[in-house]
Amino acid sequence: MEKIDKKLFEKRLRKMGIKRQVDSALVCQEFNAAVKNVLGSDGARNIEAVSFNKGTLKVKTASSIWGQELFLKKEKLLANIEEVKDLKLSY
Repeated sequence: MEKIDKKLFEKRLRKMGIKRQVDSALVCQEFNAAVKNVLGSDGARNIEAVSFNKGTLKVKTASSIWGQELFLKKEKLLANIEEVKDLKLSY
């Protein structure tokens, strides 16, 4: 398989006008993977990143209990996701 040049790929995404959407989806995917790693499959079923925009990650939880769990593990979940500056929850 041919190696893709990252700069060329990003340039193409910008030209197509979808770079921000792709970046947002990648941050959400990275957060969801962190949830599964930290909180296991139960956490992954009950906590999901919905969107990412201007440093704020919007997260949906199945209940306020999962919202509390997210709050308690926030630092650990966001440790490797530099783009996220703030979290907003919805139940």
